[in-house]
Amino acid sequence: RSLSAVLAVCFAASLLHGGKIVPFTPPIGGSSPAAVKLRKAFAALVQNKLAEAETGFRAAMRLDPERVESLIGLAEVSRERNQPAQEETWLKRALAVDGGTALAYRAWAHYMAANNRIGDAETAFRKSAGIDPASPDALVELGDMDLAYGKTENSVQAYREAVTRRPDAYAAHFGLGSALAGTNHLDAAIAEFRETARLHPSAPAPLL
Repeated sequence: RSLSAVLAVCFAASLLHGGKIVPFTPPIGGSSPAAVKLRKAFAALVQNKLAEAETGFRAAMRLDPERVESLIGLAEVSRERNQPAQEETWLKRALAVDGGTALAYRAWAHYMAANNRIGDAETAFRKSAGIDPASPDALVELGDMDLAYGKTENSVQAYREAVTRRPDAYAAHFGLGSALAGTNHLDAAIAEFRETARLHPSAPAPLL
């Protein structure tokens, strides 16, 4: 099996678990009442307690209407209920908050990728990366997707940008190592895997 085929499976696995799309669950910062409700709501979502999750997301939205995590969470609930039109509506509402936040565009990119709209997903990941120039997250996810779909040079570029932004982002180094290995730049790939292991010694992947 080719490396690109293996990575395509890995990318699919990042979206799928047991044949189902894995919920997009962003980290929730802060200790405000809205943040507390959001953490509990996302925990309920992961456990497939949809009514409890929906109640929590709606409560958080009432407390802090400007937090896009509530809208993203409600979109995830709609997806779990197989309500694609409602899912898209919630995500579009998230994109409308403050003219579109980096997190909202990442969620939209995941939605596009899950629906095999890869070009639209790439655009959304790039938009997210442009909105938050300090974060490597969207670029790492873009690199993962490009690599999985055989766009190796594009993935190298995305991972390198992510490493430039955050030299301590071990996921970016691992992705870059995978992309370089796919283009037969083995010495450079090994260097990236070693850096991954240095930054995250408990991660087994670089040792495989």
